[in-house]
Amino acid sequence: DRYSAGNFAAGGTIPETGVSEGGINTGVEMTPEPGVKVWRAVPCDLAFPCACENEVDADDARALSANGCIALFEGANMACTRGAVELVRAAGMIFGPSKACSAGGVAVSALEMTQTATFKQWWPSKVEKEFNCIMEHVFRQCLDSANYFQLGNNLSAGATIAAFLNLADAMMLQGAV
Repeated sequence: DRYSAGNFAAGGTIPETGVSEGGINTGVEMTPEPGVKVWRAVPCDLAFPCACENEVDADDARALSANGCIALFEGANMACTRGAVELVRAAGMIFGPSKACSAGGVAVSALEMTQTATFKQWWPSKVEKEFNCIMEHVFRQCLDSANYFQLGNNLSAGATIAAFLNLADAMMLQGAV
């Protein structure tokens, strides 16, 4: 098993041994050559671009695919260019769009607000369990919507459709439609 590459604005990877709780900067190795993006320099199974918009371009996506990457999940808003997304899909890689992946941050905020509103502090294991349940639901909505409309595993289209259907349902329940 190969480890996944993590990205930093300057380009870097997380070693197989992981990173200590003491700080993200310990154990981080820079890419072999200055200016070479981590997506092209480090083979990985999973890619998580999290630094900025348009971080992964078509050439990066091509390199990820050629190096055996099976999935790319946008941790930043629109971390991939349109060309990168098209190449990822054409290569048969799983693509986790930012609009679905970003639900994780929103979910954590909602869990924090729930704790505050109820004057209770949850154990980390309960937070993790609730978070996993929410993210599994988001994934299932994306996949089910894509499958219902015969779009295969196009999670991006599934996320858009699921969001629209949720909004339309809410509007109808409120009598707005």
